[in-house]
Formats: sequence, structure tokens, C-alpha cells
Amino acid sequence: MSETVAYCFGCNEQFTMARRSDVCPNCGLPFFPPDSLATLALDEAGLETGSASHANLAPDELMHLVGQTFDQYEIRQFLGKGGMASVFLAHHRSLHRPCAIKILSPRLREQNERFLELFIAEARSAASVVHPHIVTVHNLGRQGDHHYIELEYVPGTSLQDILNQAQRLTTFDAVKYLSQACAGLAEAHRCGLIHRDFKPSNIMVSPDGVAKLADFGLAKKVSAPTGSRYADSLTGTPYFMAPEVFEGKPASSQSDVYAVGVSLFYLLVGDFPFVDRKITGLAQKHKSASVPDLRQLQPDVPLGIVELIDWCLAKDAAKRPQDGAEVRDILQSIATSLCDLKSLVQQALVRIPNATMDDSHDTIAVTLSWDNGRSQKVFIEETEIAELNSPLVRIYSICAAVTDSFLADALKLNASLPFGSFAVRPIELDQQDHFVITANYPHSACDPKHLSKSILDMAKWADKIEFALTGKDRQ
Repeated sequence: MSETVAYCFGCNEQFTMARRSDVCPNCGLPFFPPDSLATLALDEAGLETGSASHANLAPDELMHLVGQTFDQYEIRQFLGKGGMASVFLAHHRSLHRPCAIKILSPRLREQNERFLELFIAEARSAASVVHPHIVTVHNLGRQGDHHYIELEYVPGTSLQDILNQAQRLTTFDAVKYLSQACAGLAEAHRCGLIHRDFKPSNIMVSPDGVAKLADFGLAKKVSAPTGSRYADSLTGTPYFMAPEVFEGKPASSQSDVYAVGVSLFYLLVGDFPFVDRKITGLAQKHKSASVPDLRQLQPDVPLGIVELIDWCLAKDAAKRPQDGAEVRDILQSIATSLCDLKSLVQQALVRIPNATMDDSHDTIAVTLSWDNGRSQKVFIEETEIAELNSPLVRIYSICAAVTDSFLADALKLNASLPFGSFAVRPIELDQQDHFVITANYPHSACDPKHLSKSILDMAKWADKIEFALTGKDRQ
């Protein structure tokens, strides 16, 4: 039976199949026959794409390792394959932990030693960056003729697989996952590393929703000299590549940012902003075509998302956000604005022990308890302010009822407050005015980390002032 060879730009892989198919079995994108790529050879090794089927590692090439002892590991399950290697779930026999083992294809190494150089470079690049949102490299080794990388095992699936199931993501989910991946990208950029293949299939998502950036196989140091063996090679996945990369210019943090913009559009729409059956046509569209109007495709997407995508996809790299940190900050701000107040408070309380929440009324009440038997309530409410683009979040905690005997002491204590302000507020429950500590924040500026700190600090200071004024605990 004759075999059909096709190339997927979405996965950056060539597939050999017994039956003809019009779509990629991995990501569902349309296939491109190899002869359509005659104008430009594209793969991570810089070899002729149409001359080798190396991107399709046959599952049986290394499948015999499943169930076997491999160096200091037990290979337990085949997880998948990429352009250069197969990945397995393994068990570390000494440390008694799960891990992922990425093994270079022996067939590829026989074809060209450069694959080994790239494989080792991947391990060293990723190992140089340690971050909660980057898949950690634990070890680089060799067992017989097999070269391998030991990676952190991230149970779950890729962001591409999540998109395949959902067809398109909600704005909140897309922003949530990409903001985490961009936190990892920001750290890579801080360390002087360019990823060069940022895309959903290179973002792993754990069952509890933690996203981690993976596959630094194409990464390079910013300091790599222009004209060196790897600096100017055309690398990446074409649908996500910036215009300047198509022109053969060195990749930069701004070209990674461009890939983030494409990824965000792709997750929200389920299709790419630029598509063409010819690589030359695709390159031209990235270079000169306008970004499709996202609001026409998805009217509910917030304007801030549209503006961010347009900014990331600027044709001129200098007009994009400078690096992953800048995009991360914007995405995190957008994520906060998309999250309702109750969800924000719930996420904030994860960081505070002995805290309970009552959201049965318009005002959320959080009660904090301490080992000394005292407790304090913090109230959180949201209100619309005409002059502000974002709702205002008010946080306050009651210290004591207003009485003439407390006024002088209250003014003195107010001067010692490290944050917020001391105010008088009528409390409906007691039908009288009370001294309260209060703070106000735009909703868009409230993230769970800072909200948890505000709740905790306000509760402690309100309880301290209450005790100083009354010697009692009203809770």
C-alpha cells in the first residue's frame, strides 16, 4: 500500500500515513503537500523539508522501551512525539517520582549529527531558566546509543488539545492560560533566552489549570552572533512566525511576542489570523495583510484584548510590546478585570489560613480567626463609579462604635496606620456610626495576591485598633 506524505504548519511536522487525509491528525489543520514548500525549506534543523520524513517519528522506533529499565528510570508509557524525539512517562528509580523522558530519535542522529547538537542545546537552554510556568529540565544523559532529557512530568494535556476539544476558548480561559505561559516567557527573556516557537501545542496545562511553557528546542541566546551557525536559520512554526523572521532576520523577544498575539487570536477564534496554502503567500500576509477584525468574529471579546492582539501583531517589531514581561502584565490585568469579585476573593483566601467567606449578601464578609481566640471581619463590596473605567472595590473593617471618649485616641491611632485610611461609616446593623479602616481599588488593579494581603493587613490593624479602643472583640 502506498504512503501519503503531508506537512502540517500548525504542528511544524511532516506526517507519513497509509491513507490520504486532508487534515492533520494531531491539530486538525489542513495539510500541505511537500511540493507546495519548494520555495522555502522549513524545519528546526534547516534541512530540506521534502527530502526527509524525520519529523514523523514512527511510534515503533522507540516503543520497545515501554516497560523496560532505561538508565535510572523505568519507562512506563508513550506520551507523544515531536520533530526530533519521543517522550515517555517514566519513574525515577532512586527518587521515586514520575518524570518525562525525551529521547532523541536514533534514526535522526544517523542522518545528521546536528540533531544531537540541537537536542543538547534544547536541554541546556531550558535548564538555564527555572520558573513555575516553565517545564523544568532535571537531567541530560545517555543510555547506550540513546540520548535523553529528563523533564518535569506535567500531568494533563497541551493547550492545543484543549482548543481541539473546545474549538475555541472563552476569553477568560485564553487569557488565564496565556498569562501564565507569558510569565514563563518573561523569565526566559529576562535570562536572555528567545523561545522562537511559542504556540499552544508547546504549552502544557495540568488538571488544576496551571500552564507551563515547554519545548525550548528552537531557543537561542540573544547574544548568539549574527551569521553564526544557528543565529540566522529560519526556525519556528510558520503560522506563528513574525514578518521579520520570514525575512531571515534574527529572532528576538518581539518575535516571541508576535507569536503570543497569534496564539491569543487562535485560541479565541479557533483559526489563525493569516492562512495561505503556499509558504510564500503566508509570509506575504504576515508582512502586509491587516489583522482580521476580531470584534466581527467574536463580538463579546473585550476591547482591551483586541488592542493587545493588534499591538502584538504590529508589522514593525519595534512597535510591539518589548518582551514577555510587558505582555504578561497586560494579560494579568485583563484576567483580573474579567474575574468577578467573588472569584477574586475566593482566590485570595487560598493564601489566608483560618479565613471563611460569607457571600450571601451584596457585601462579601470575610472572617479571620487567630490562635489567641480573637477574630475580625473584613467587608468587600463593589460599586460603579461614573468617572472610572473599572468598578471600584471597597474593603473595610470595623474597629469600634463612634463615641466622644474614643475620638482623641482614634485620631492618634490613625496616624500609625501603614496603609488605607481611618474613616467614620454608618453601620446598618448597629444603627450608628463606627470607626472603620478602609481602602479602595479599581477592580482592574485587584489581583488575588494583593487582595489577600490587603484583607490580612486590614483585619490585623482593625483588630489592633479595636482592642486599643475597647479592650473587647466585637466578633
